[in-house]
Amino acid sequence: MSKQKKSGNTQHFSRITSTLMTIYVLFYLCVFPLATHDKYFDILDFRFKLYWIPTLIYGILFLVLGILYLIADKRENGGALTAKLKENLKWSVLKTKLTKTDICFIALIFIMTLSVLFADYQYEALWGSRGRFNGLVLWLMFFIAYWLVTRFYHFKKWHLYAYLIAACLPEIWGITDFFMLDLRHFHVGGAAEYIYTFVSSVGNINTYTNMVALHFGAAVTLFVLSNSRWEKLLTFVAVVISSFAIVMGISDNGLLAAGAIFAFLPFVAWTSRQNITRFFITFSIFATSVLVTAYLTTQHATIAVADGGSVLVTIGKTKAFMLLTAALWLLTMVIAVLFHRKKSAEQEAKTTRAARRIWLVLFIVAVVAVIAVLVDANSGRHPEIWEAYKNVLIFSDTWGTGRGINWRFAWEFFTEKSSFLDKLIGNGPDTYYIITMDNFKHLMKDAGYGIFDSAHNEYLECLVTIGVLGTIAYIGMLATSLRQMLKNRKNVYAVACGFAILAYAVQAVVNIAIPITTPIFMILLYVGINNSQSSNFEKGTL
Repeated sequence: MSKQKKSGNTQHFSRITSTLMTIYVLFYLCVFPLATHDKYFDILDFRFKLYWIPTLIYGILFLVLGILYLIADKRENGGALTAKLKENLKWSVLKTKLTKTDICFIALIFIMTLSVLFADYQYEALWGSRGRFNGLVLWLMFFIAYWLVTRFYHFKKWHLYAYLIAACLPEIWGITDFFMLDLRHFHVGGAAEYIYTFVSSVGNINTYTNMVALHFGAAVTLFVLSNSRWEKLLTFVAVVISSFAIVMGISDNGLLAAGAIFAFLPFVAWTSRQNITRFFITFSIFATSVLVTAYLTTQHATIAVADGGSVLVTIGKTKAFMLLTAALWLLTMVIAVLFHRKKSAEQEAKTTRAARRIWLVLFIVAVVAVIAVLVDANSGRHPEIWEAYKNVLIFSDTWGTGRGINWRFAWEFFTEKSSFLDKLIGNGPDTYYIITMDNFKHLMKDAGYGIFDSAHNEYLECLVTIGVLGTIAYIGMLATSLRQMLKNRKNVYAVACGFAILAYAVQAVVNIAIPITTPIFMILLYVGINNSQSSNFEKGTL
């Protein structure tokens, strides 16, 4: 067989797999967030099936395509590619090709499988049927998707911009639900109290906010780093919509997600004076969205009336925050005037380096201030100051709408009731409900919280359900992929995916993983990895 024909077959196979993966990625980034079947009544079950069944089909399809490709190679090329594949599968070669993220993910699936095999409730751990369907089956689908997206998908920047546009739709829907308009009548037939806690195409406000956090992280990053006018305009619109959406979600995990973006983005994105200006524009927009949302809660009926709103809304009602927002806009305008003209490369580097150092100092001061506030609030010395924020600042069993007692139960079970093997590999993925019902049923009811089917802390739940080894593997997968996405500042699309993932990862400290939104998180993670490991990542072409 000629080299030309061999190359043609390879290109044909590549086009087929690339097209299939483009459809897959765009579906889960742009269509999946809006997909529903019977309003909120079956949204978890529907989204779970909408992810695992097509992903399994894709896995089988790619396996068949691979077999057919090898058969064609044997017939027309004497099995040259098959021989090369066998060579690459040798450990001496394979270990040089596997990335750190690959290894962490393989380890995670291996540990999860062991956890299921040694679990007391194997079926429930396999499917996650007594929790949120976060069992081994879902993670095996994530594993299949990981290899498909990172190896066969060909990134185009318009895919990411398509996601930015599409993600605005459920957010606009969520903003209308903030005013309890229920334009799509999703609350008809449901419990009356759900109008305060279920919004958009997602459902629970905590889950909705973690989806918005992904969009917010990507939108802010791309706006700061974008170059062309149409990119700036599109990302500006996305920043405005996602800013209001994340605040109007009335969930405190939004504060953590936004805080992570604004705290860490300057260290990566402040590479030019214009980038610094755009960063402060986004910061000012976000502050304004807090101020406006807080004002609207005093003028209109909103979902914030249920429990007084979030910490952001509470802060937004203060006169001090109003003055701070005005000062922030003034600072932004001053910076815009000073940094309007682009300087020489040497001057740009000098200015941005100094700016990053100043931000580092401010970051350290802010961390120290937060620690000081937490210490003072929990010491009980000035209760009158911290009363309005006690649900966030003062740690107790009632902290975080019951997260305090929930986390205490989780830690008590892990440290006092788990065997050595359970500490290593857990009791089976997504078996938290079973664990709490078997060990803390009466205590939960006496505390007035009914049941806890999730720890409301992804990492703590990992510790209990898949053990120390599984938690290390999961955090290792996130850490290595984030490092890969953020290491090259010039690759703005990988950086944008990285900050979307960072926003989700930080808010996960007080939130749950649920397949209503985790497929979006995972696909963005894989897209970022794919783009960051490409030697010819896109710099401006569609």
